[in-house]
Amino acid sequence: MELKEKVFAAADRLALRLGGVDQVTLRLVRQESGAKNSRVAGHLREWRDARVNLGADALPGLLSAADELVQRIFVLGAIVGIGHAGKAAPDHITDVSTAVRISGGEADQPGGAEQGFLAFAREPRKKNSAGAAEREQSAEVPTERGQRVKKVDWQLAANPKFAEKACKALRQIGYPLLSLALQDAAKMSLGKRDKAYREVRAALAGSNLIRKDGKWWFADEERPAKPKRLWKPRRTHLAQRRKQSERLRDGIFAQMRDTGKIYSVRELLDFMNESLDPPKSGEFGFDWLSQILKRAAHSHPNIVKQGPRYRWMARPGARRKK
Repeated sequence: MELKEKVFAAADRLALRLGGVDQVTLRLVRQESGAKNSRVAGHLREWRDARVNLGADALPGLLSAADELVQRIFVLGAIVGIGHAGKAAPDHITDVSTAVRISGGEADQPGGAEQGFLAFAREPRKKNSAGAAEREQSAEVPTERGQRVKKVDWQLAANPKFAEKACKALRQIGYPLLSLALQDAAKMSLGKRDKAYREVRAALAGSNLIRKDGKWWFADEERPAKPKRLWKPRRTHLAQRRKQSERLRDGIFAQMRDTGKIYSVRELLDFMNESLDPPKSGEFGFDWLSQILKRAAHSHPNIVKQGPRYRWMARPGARRKK
């Protein structure tokens, strides 16, 4: 496909999706078409002039054709409503008033011309119910978070199958995703994982998903923030070692505070092994306790070092427990 055709097709899709020619910008066209050529701006100006002139010249004819089409739809709806109600449809029905009068409506009343058609349209069908239900389900697919995936979001994509899965995955997750994460969430690989951005961009060209700050989300919606994960402690070896270290240290300091005696490292180690039940891994030995006491002598306000020994000194004005 030539560059001009790609730009025109992308601009038409954006105008249809955003609701007007004025809403189509150069940035959106570049994202939609995937073209980075400098001539995109010129083709976009040509497209805008063509569409504006086309709308101004063809508007009266389009309105007339649309009005005639609506009239025919109401006539056919009224005729089908007559037959569905068990009445025979006469051969001389050629306009809305006749069809509505036979079907029980009043054409001279406000909205009377639509009564026959609406009555038939609202009545449930018996034929092709399975196919209609399938089409309705494919048009809007409910997701776990209560949002709905619209068919217009993915049906115009270069790879509609992947675009549909990507839209459903984004609705279920609820926040924008990077290209590689979007492939994993959609459970569909597009090729080399080291070039995920290029593959995803090519597959989603023409869809309602755009990429901003490296992440994909729906073009006409505000981007939700990714929810913060609640921190949960992991049962790793380092976490367990830190927890045991804090427990043993607090028990040793409590012994020093309660007794008020002066202790050597060996005496405190014996107390720990007898009373605090340390792990049998051998990590909490003489060297570990020596480092704990040295750091405590520099940082703890109540532990002082007297020669090779350590003791708990009460703060001024504080009474030591007996």
